Amino acid sequence: MKFARCIATNGELNISAFESLLLIWNQLFHQVCLFQVAPTTDSAVNSSDSMAASEIIENPISETGEATLPPSCPVSANDAEKVLKPEQKHENGGSEPKQEILELKDIPGPWPSLPFIGTSWQYFKGARYYNMDMYKSNEDKYRRYGPIMKEEFQWGKPVIQLFDPRDFEKVFLNQTVYPLRRIMEFLVHYRNSRPEKYDSPGLANALNEEWYKLRNILFPVISKSRAISFLTSRMDSVADDFSELLRASRDPETLVIENIQDLAYRMALEGVYMMSLDTRLGCLDPNLQENTAASDMILSVKLLFQAFHELFYGLPLWKWYETESYKKLDKAESLMYEATNRQIQEVIEKLRNNPDDDEEGVLRTLIKRNQLTDQQLIVSVIDLISGGIFTVRNVNY
Repeated sequence: MKFARCIATNGELNISAFESLLLIWNQLFHQVCLFQVAPTTDSAVNSSDSMAASEIIENPISETGEATLPPSCPVSANDAEKVLKPEQKHENGGSEPKQEILELKDIPGPWPSLPFIGTSWQYFKGARYYNMDMYKSNEDKYRRYGPIMKEEFQWGKPVIQLFDPRDFEKVFLNQTVYPLRRIMEFLVHYRNSRPEKYDSPGLANALNEEWYKLRNILFPVISKSRAISFLTSRMDSVADDFSELLRASRDPETLVIENIQDLAYRMALEGVYMMSLDTRLGCLDPNLQENTAASDMILSVKLLFQAFHELFYGLPLWKWYETESYKKLDKAESLMYEATNRQIQEVIEKLRNNPDDDEEGVLRTLIKRNQLTDQQLIVSVIDLISGGIFTVRNVNY
């Protein structure tokens, strides 16, 4: 397997096509550091975690601004020993006594939780986390509330956030057949209001039996070894083109790339588009022109980022009328829908003309299996594309 080596600002950036592929697929079906509960669910945490949280609150942010994170996190920690207390033993040397179980309402978090908006006021203009990078706001939340915290968003719906990787394992090991996840209501509302395009909210926002059915159709296709091998070879060309784009974007004197984040987004879009639709889009062309399929898709991704952030943290006025943020979502989804539908129809036509086509691409395999309607196929591919791009976006944060 070939690895592309890219010269960046200082030193070298190694891009592994295989690792990029696995990272994207993993993010599509598992949330690593956030699990969510419904308002009616009685969730609980151990009292020892709550005690650890209270200790963190007493410790001011260090002058250097160094992050205080759990010892198992692969980052610097200046006060990690205060996060998790050592195991408590009986005086007779026995095992740890049974711990008190706290209710959902006792989990530490921001206050007050206001009617209609919950604690999302923190993200409003002039408030604590307005326009702040996500990783910085999460560092501050960790210092304030400890390794387990609670926020409440629209309509006071609670979201439990974990910062210790050891807790992630506990969550995944205790999931039910149908994981209880918070959906993006605005996206479900948008898709349900357009039945001519969508007959499903998509895997990322489906629940219960519908989620289970879609996952059992999609997961075997994208996780089988032949598909991964096929896509890995294709990712080599994406990595090579990204290397050339980085070289072309460097300052000739300082070798610094001014806006590498945008280039990373273009690489992510090119990679997930190729993996989902079995074709290249052209996002890595150093001379990318406007009004092309690639530039339109890049625009749709930027609009999608903006719309998701504004609709998730803002007031849910979209329930009553189309806000500017909702219109951004409409434009982004429409552009992605048209591009996806166009490519799907091209592949269907190729398969009709060549029924013996044995390529192992995701789209070709899904079409051949004929387990999804055209509408389900389109929305599934859109979710794969947006999920893969959001993976790279979250890494940047």
